[in-house]
Amino acid sequence: MVKLIYLDKNSVWSDGTEILVFELPVKSEAREKFCQEVLNMSPISSQRYWSNRFVNNTIQNEVKIKPHRLVTRFVSAKESAIGYIPESEIDNMQGVRIVMTIN
Repeated sequence: MVKLIYLDKNSVWSDGTEILVFELPVKSEAREKFCQEVLNMSPISSQRYWSNRFVNNTIQNEVKIKPHRLVTRFVSAKESAIGYIPESEIDNMQGVRIVMTIN
């Protein structure tokens, strides 16, 4: 399901609420790992994928690119939000449910 969300194939939760999608900057090590392990592509390929969807006007749910501290803040404040952060930041989270970890 996480992959489908980050490929913009699923833009709403099961209750119909729009998913707020947060992504880390392209040069982030955590984004590199996430893209490789979950999306099976590089961060640059992921960025191109989103750019192409934007240019072709096929985006269902535009991704928001933020630094990991802001991703944590937004995800903890918005129940409908999803994001990922570096493993080193997990201990600093409050009000966030972990749905997946990548080794």
